Amino acid sequence: GSADGKTRFRYKGTIPQEVLSAHCSVSLIAKVFRCLFWTGFAVYIVAAAVLLGLRYWILPNIDQWRPRIEAYASEALGARVQIGHLRANWRGLNPSLRLTSLVVYDPNNEPVLTLPTVSAVLGWRSVLVLSPRLLSLRVDDPELWVRRDATDHLWVAGQSIDLNTSADDEHGRSPLVR
Repeated sequence: GSADGKTRFRYKGTIPQEVLSAHCSVSLIAKVFRCLFWTGFAVYIVAAAVLLGLRYWILPNIDQWRPRIEAYASEALGARVQIGHLRANWRGLNPSLRLTSLVVYDPNNEPVLTLPTVSAVLGWRSVLVLSPRLLSLRVDDPELWVRRDATDHLWVAGQSIDLNTSADDEHGRSPLVR
């Protein structure tokens, strides 16, 4: 025995090669699983932090992002977009947005599309494809201006559609109808 009351043994032989190789492969598998576990755990923590930040920091303060959202929408449409108020919340598993007083203007600064209220629910696939995917979209009382000019162009919400162009010819048509 020893001073602490435990019996210690000392092995003075050689360890067979089969035992060493089995121990090394088990050790390698354990290291791989340990690495996968910690990587998965780190991804989970980062995803949780992003979702919590989105839910409790960005969504409640989304109206402060309104100028950037207006600029992005204006660039995408090729027309000035103005949003009166923007509100977001999180119910269940999906975030929802509510826009009020959304107006799209033509190049003469005349309103061509007015949407008093727009409600949308974003789907989870939006995160996977890094692009908004809507589960639902509701537009209340839209006002859309449509006019036809002397050159046989139809103007819908400030976008020109050449009525003289065939359906196969995309040159001269609005990006909204291509």
